[in-house]
Amino acid sequence: MDHPLNLRRKCDCGLFDQMAHVALPTLKHPMARSKRVADMFQLANVASISEQECWGDERKEEELRMKNSQFMSPYGLALAMEAHRRRCHIYAEAIDAAQGMKFDHPALFPWPVKYDVGGHITTALAMLKHIKLPGTSATVGQPVFLASPQGFARVHMEVDYDDAVTICVYENWEFLAQKLLEVNIFTAIVVVWPDSMPSGRSMRQLLIALERHLQPGGTLLFFPSPYEDHNQQEWSAMGRVCAEFVRFMTTPDRGFEAVVRDHYSEVLDTAPYTHPAICLGTDPRFKKTPFIGRQIVLYLEKMRITMSDILRLEEFKPASDQLKEKRREEQAAKRRRRRDEFKPNFFVIADPERRRQDLQFSFRRPSDSQCEEGGTSQEGASSSKMRRASFPPSRVHPYGAARGGPSGGRHNRGKEGTKYPRGNHRQA
Repeated sequence: MDHPLNLRRKCDCGLFDQMAHVALPTLKHPMARSKRVADMFQLANVASISEQECWGDERKEEELRMKNSQFMSPYGLALAMEAHRRRCHIYAEAIDAAQGMKFDHPALFPWPVKYDVGGHITTALAMLKHIKLPGTSATVGQPVFLASPQGFARVHMEVDYDDAVTICVYENWEFLAQKLLEVNIFTAIVVVWPDSMPSGRSMRQLLIALERHLQPGGTLLFFPSPYEDHNQQEWSAMGRVCAEFVRFMTTPDRGFEAVVRDHYSEVLDTAPYTHPAICLGTDPRFKKTPFIGRQIVLYLEKMRITMSDILRLEEFKPASDQLKEKRREEQAAKRRRRRDEFKPNFFVIADPERRRQDLQFSFRRPSDSQCEEGGTSQEGASSSKMRRASFPPSRVHPYGAARGGPSGGRHNRGKEGTKYPRGNHRQA
């Protein structure tokens, strides 16, 4: 019973006590994807029924509804083995050690079955080299939406990633939910949790946005933000919240057909050195400053390796100088475009009912015009002096008063026009 290849062994790798689509996301029958499996036999049973080509949907549904179904094919068992060894290191080592051997398996039920369990295991082990898990969710080039918190703000400038990957750096989950409602439909979404607990309202908004993309099927992966000693309590609390969030999403009554895998709560007690959560150490940055490019590349590479059993991505590499300059120019152009959008866009329309004022323009000097009228320049100058002298004192320009004009020099002028120094007064 304790042997890793025993079909009734309870493995604690996190693959069991969940719906079958967690291990095999592309099972053909929808009821097979939503059926919960507790051990390898139940997983092999569900895979065998779903992938049985000679059965119709009604026959498959009848067998899946059976309480103690005994059906198992070597191909279905091989699919279950392949899915299990991709997730569990102990099971993968047992599979490698068992190649070329024959097995005798104890009885699975108190009553006899119509096939040799040990023979099915031997055949399935031989088929592992020739089978491939069905579906297209693990192909390179699939459009993937990757959401990360603000600590990864430099990802666009420092990381060279595949064009099929759309990376969104969110401020909070309200912003992420709004972004998911605006973009096109993605069938593969990876969410890195923030470094602070999101509110309940933002979780509901994000759930609605995720259902828009993944309700009919797809892949949804949750990853923790990098572990930090000063944030240990909140980091652990968010891991438990993530596990509850995933359980709520995958309840059968919600009909959520996508594969949801939680890579957060599995590292609360033990975390392997290859996991993204601790690949940056326990104190990777100063307070809340953004991670540097090398740290972001390392984290994304560990994430890619961890989820390679269900989703394949191209390698993340440091961005070259040419790529940095190109993205810098694109961001500058985007800022200019946004700035132009806020500029007022209006123009003045002339009022047709308003009469135009015809202004007469001339390039001749005033002296020329006076000469043409029959007077000389001296006569014009004397007449202008007479006109200025005829103005009353109240109309004299203040500059003239300041220079000692007719109305501004009574304190420093005598009756006969004699000047006195400022501050001295004429004696009576």
